[in-house]
Amino acid sequence: MEGVCEQAFDFNGFSVLPSELIENIILRLPLPEIICLSSACKGLNSMISSVEFQRKYNKLSSDNWIFVFKKQPFKKSTIFGFSSACNRWFRFPIAQLLEPVVSPGEDIYLLAASAGFFLFSLNNCQELVVTNPVSKSTQKIPTNPLGRRGTSSWRRPSMKLIGNRTSGSFKFMFIEDLGQGPVLYLYRSATNMWSITEAQEMTRQVKENMVFLTAAHIVGVSLETNVAACIYRPSSEEGSQGLSIGLLGAYMTGPLHIYGDGRLVVVRSESIDGRSRAIKEIEIWGLNLDGRKWKLFGRTPHSLLESVRKPFEVLTGRLEDREGVVRVILVSYFEGRWNMLWISYDSLKMDWHMAELPEFGMKGINIAGVAISSPPIL
Repeated sequence: MEGVCEQAFDFNGFSVLPSELIENIILRLPLPEIICLSSACKGLNSMISSVEFQRKYNKLSSDNWIFVFKKQPFKKSTIFGFSSACNRWFRFPIAQLLEPVVSPGEDIYLLAASAGFFLFSLNNCQELVVTNPVSKSTQKIPTNPLGRRGTSSWRRPSMKLIGNRTSGSFKFMFIEDLGQGPVLYLYRSATNMWSITEAQEMTRQVKENMVFLTAAHIVGVSLETNVAACIYRPSSEEGSQGLSIGLLGAYMTGPLHIYGDGRLVVVRSESIDGRSRAIKEIEIWGLNLDGRKWKLFGRTPHSLLESVRKPFEVLTGRLEDREGVVRVILVSYFEGRWNMLWISYDSLKMDWHMAELPEFGMKGINIAGVAISSPPIL
């Protein structure tokens, strides 16, 4: 697999090109290669470091990334990132970034990613760490008001990491229901403080700018002037009913339910030989305007699914909804090898895209976290 800076760049004839043309060429490169070029010579570093170039890149970048973290010796700690625009994997070494705040023997797990920020759970000391390979920064998040918690206590649908492209800050939030109703816990890196907000029964319609978290119920969070959290209790329509399962095994017959961003992806499968299964159908559901019901948005065309249909022994997934496009990564395991299926659905155009991700040495690896994210930023 090609690394971030493993390819040498030939500058012969490049330096005589007009600066505007050079800038246009670089703007079309994926971020890891831009970072590599910035250290190649002073001229390129000056161009790439300029506020104007960074503004143009962040505005034009529409790439989508999938990040995978796998268990390996601490000094080899690396995030593997797949760029949909380049259709290949990149490596983001992070050992040096983590070393000042993470002990070498720590059990590290990737929880979430957003706009260049990566959130890790440290299972041994039960703390959270956020790192940014672009800005080369790392910080521990102060212990949340509920106290320390290990990796298994963090449920993906009930939390969200939001990076800010303009300020370089981030927010991390999660909900927890301790018996008195859902409570929102929000951390802001700009203030380095936690805030607590009790969720209220539905008081407003579903809005596009809401952040949706899922526990026993759906909680829509508004981060406008005042933080507000509304509880939505959508009823299950025929087709979306069934046990909520985050992991599907070969001997399980129920559908796989993947929650996130106010969406529900239902993956139905069928047995092949009693020891493995194969995906039969994928549906995408979303909240209606008043948040009282699940509404079916789309179902995969049979012909599209047949082209990527493979047996699995274990299946899990993650999803993200951004600007009306639902992106899903299905991670399956079969006979010692991991396989990843990338799915996107544009709910406005009713357009499906599905592709199997290329191999990056996934045989026998121990995956310690998968995340979908908007593109990292300069």
